[in-house]
Amino acid sequence: MNKTKKKNLYTLLEKLENTQEQTIDLVAAVCADSIAKGGLLYFFGTGHSHMIAEEPFYRAGGLACVYPILETDLMLHEGASKSCGYERLEGLGNLAVANTNISKGDVLFIASNSGRNCAVIDAAMEAKKRGAITVAITSMDHTTKVTSRHSSGLNLYQVCDYVLDNGGEMGDASV
Repeated sequence: MNKTKKKNLYTLLEKLENTQEQTIDLVAAVCADSIAKGGLLYFFGTGHSHMIAEEPFYRAGGLACVYPILETDLMLHEGASKSCGYERLEGLGNLAVANTNISKGDVLFIASNSGRNCAVIDAAMEAKKRGAITVAITSMDHTTKVTSRHSSGLNLYQVCDYVLDNGGEMGDASV
């Protein structure tokens, strides 16, 4: 790894440590409380962000209370253009969450770098309607520079109970 790439990585990690530690601790406590009460941790994302939903699921030694919401039409493996089109349609995020048993006290993590597409915003709104706690994983640098594609005019960070800034840059890449 060259020095520029390494510097970008270290700078990002330091930024996250300095700006996200309190929120991470708070969200960890919310998750621990949910699990202690029998709740589940749900994960949802579209495009590349769906991989965040897969990562904690069915890991050796991992938590059994993790439930990924994996909607094929919103994932890249059947066509990037197709999934990009579907994530911009209102209603699919609602449906994805409605097809789970998410309820009061559960926690839904929603990953989206831009936080502007309908599917993730709809998912957050549906989960909140059902009493779940919502956590956005998004790039505040990116999402605050773009307008929402949702009829509410809101971006994901404006809908969720908690926001974890992933430190990402506009356009998803730093190197």
